[in-house]
Amino acid sequence: RERAAAVVGRLDVEARDLDGELARAVEARDRAASALRQAQSELASTEIARSERERELATARIEHEWREREKRQREHDLAGASARLLSLEEIEGARAAFSDGARMLLASADASIGQRGALADYLEVQPKYERAVEATLGDLLEHVVVDSHSQAHAGFQIVRAEGAGRCGFIVISDRTPVPPIANVPEGCVTLSSVVRVTGPFAAALAAVVGEALITDSLDRAAIVAAHAGVPVVTLDGDVYRGPHVVSGGSRTESTGILATKREIRDLREKVEQDQLAIAALAGELSGFSHAIAVAGASVTGLVADGHRHEKAIVAAQADVARATADESRVRQRVDLVAAEGRSARETIDAIDVRQTEAQATIERLTDDRGMFEEALSERQRQLADARDNLHTLSHKAAEARASHAALSERAVAVVAEVRRLEDAAREVDERAAACRRDMNIMSEQRERLLAAGVEGQRLLDESIRALEDLREEMLKADDETLVLKSATERQEQSIRDARRALDAVRALAAELDISRATAEAELSHLAQQSLDAVQADLDQVAEEVAEMERQGIHAPDARVIRRAVAEAAESPEGDDSAEVAAAAETGAEAVAGDAAVAEAAQAAMTAEEAIAELRAQIERLGPVNMMAIQQFTELDERRTFLTTQRQDLIDSIAQTNEAIKKIDETTHVRFREAFTAINTNFQGTFQTLFGGGKAGITLLDDSDPLESGIDIVASPPGKRLQSVMLLSGGEKALTAIALMFAIFKYKPSPFCLLDEIDAPLDDANIGRFVELLRGMIDRTQFIIITHSRKTMEIANRLYGVT
Repeated sequence: RERAAAVVGRLDVEARDLDGELARAVEARDRAASALRQAQSELASTEIARSERERELATARIEHEWREREKRQREHDLAGASARLLSLEEIEGARAAFSDGARMLLASADASIGQRGALADYLEVQPKYERAVEATLGDLLEHVVVDSHSQAHAGFQIVRAEGAGRCGFIVISDRTPVPPIANVPEGCVTLSSVVRVTGPFAAALAAVVGEALITDSLDRAAIVAAHAGVPVVTLDGDVYRGPHVVSGGSRTESTGILATKREIRDLREKVEQDQLAIAALAGELSGFSHAIAVAGASVTGLVADGHRHEKAIVAAQADVARATADESRVRQRVDLVAAEGRSARETIDAIDVRQTEAQATIERLTDDRGMFEEALSERQRQLADARDNLHTLSHKAAEARASHAALSERAVAVVAEVRRLEDAAREVDERAAACRRDMNIMSEQRERLLAAGVEGQRLLDESIRALEDLREEMLKADDETLVLKSATERQEQSIRDARRALDAVRALAAELDISRATAEAELSHLAQQSLDAVQADLDQVAEEVAEMERQGIHAPDARVIRRAVAEAAESPEGDDSAEVAAAAETGAEAVAGDAAVAEAAQAAMTAEEAIAELRAQIERLGPVNMMAIQQFTELDERRTFLTTQRQDLIDSIAQTNEAIKKIDETTHVRFREAFTAINTNFQGTFQTLFGGGKAGITLLDDSDPLESGIDIVASPPGKRLQSVMLLSGGEKALTAIALMFAIFKYKPSPFCLLDEIDAPLDDANIGRFVELLRGMIDRTQFIIITHSRKTMEIANRLYGVT
């Protein structure tokens, strides 16, 4: 009862403690739930912020990509414009559109001339009127600006001395300004309104430029020219000089001097604008790169915050689960303590009932004690008599037990012998059954091995047939390769022939360019001779010739003119050899036909027709490339250099292929010799070390020995041939030693270091190893690290460490 009361007291204390622990568990659970809700709210906020930053990052990347693409496009446009500007500046610097005389004087630094550029250098024209202004001013644009007439005379002397043709000069002096046109007809503009003369000589040059009317219609120009008194020009470059003189037409692909200068100015402005735009784009790209970096860092930080919040959520969830489990555990403990308290109190009540019953039982047993003591005395006397009888019977029983023990021992021995014999019989039966099972298994394995051998033979036959098929396919492929090589060689020969034809055509074109330049120079020289001889230009001479024709004095020879035109028509326009040949044949037929007609009809032509034919021929020739000979020389030298380099490369490749072929052949021969010799040596050294047996090395791919692997097979005495990997450790060591010495016998080395090579060998194998080593010490010096006494005995010197 005292123990039960103590238990009740302890349970009451524990119940009070559990109430406090339950309150703490509930509080911890509430705190963990609050922390979980806060972490989930922070995670949601972080996810929203990260989504916004990712959208900002994606937007910045898209903007960066667009700016980068725009910057690349601007750079591409800038490169094109810069290249175009450089080309135009080179053309302008070389004065390609100027005549030979003007180009020579403008490039000259002669102080006696003191040239101040050409008239075109001081003019700025609206793009719409460039063709009209060039048609109006004509050769005046190429006139060289000088300060005095003496400088102009010096320029004339230089031009005549160099034979550079005609050249004009503008002498700067005070000139009377040209009065503007009083009444400008409807639909016309004045030349001065669309041309702006710049520079320090603007007034003098404006007087030289003069005045003219510009209109957009050829019909209106014809009407205005009848009473204008000044040249009238259309936007297309058709010029009326009075009611009876009109000139026009131009080459569509040509670009005028003023257009070139205007394009140079526009390109310079465009280049500057593109450079500014590229710089601005670079700044924007830098800003977007910084924004991308900032957004990326923000996203990275928000991702890290998200991971941290997720970890906090996991920890809070764990805390909630742990607090809930603690609360549940405490509640269970409270219920258990309450149950134990109820049980303890019930036990106390039961003990009180049992105590009352025990008091009644004690009183009853006290009454029975007297009777039991009298009965005890009687039983003690009877016990003394029984002990005397027991002693006598015990002596007899001891003798009987001794006899029984001897008989029992003999019976146990007999039983043990019988059990041993039974166990031996069962063991014999089990071994017999095992032997029968092994015999059955061996029989099944034998059948399987025989079947596998038959299947392997069949697969080997199929592999041999497949190998033969592959060899036939390889031979066919070699034949196709030879055919393709021959076709390739023929194609290369065709390409070489075409290149030779192309070179011939280019040479012919260069000769024609030279001929055209010569003709133009002769025409300029003829004009100068006409001016010097008869003090008249070619137009006046042509008028005189026409007058002579009308009077019947002279008529141009049509045969000569047409033969020249036919020869010009024969000049090739393309690079293709077939087209050149066709054009030449057509030109020859045309010349032959014209010659036949001329000889048959003896037709004469007027001077205007002759001049028109010759001018058409000159226009068809186009502008003369004065650098053609130099360019041809440079290109020819370049072609010769590249041809030499290409031939050197081809010769080097052929020599390298030949050297590789010789190396392969020599390597195959030497490898075969070494492989055969080492295989023979390996068999000998293996038999020496093992006291018999067979060994060898085989190629895994006999068709490609230099790339093939090598398989080592060994068959020690009493074993069938097998891979070296199936041997024991000692047998592997002996096989490796045998292969090493086989290689040494083929190519002895003057020095060899062996470290514990005999460690896995027993005494008998060490003896064979020593004998083999003794046979090689006359060619190779061996240093051996060993613990074997037999190996030490053959050494010339011993170095020991104790």
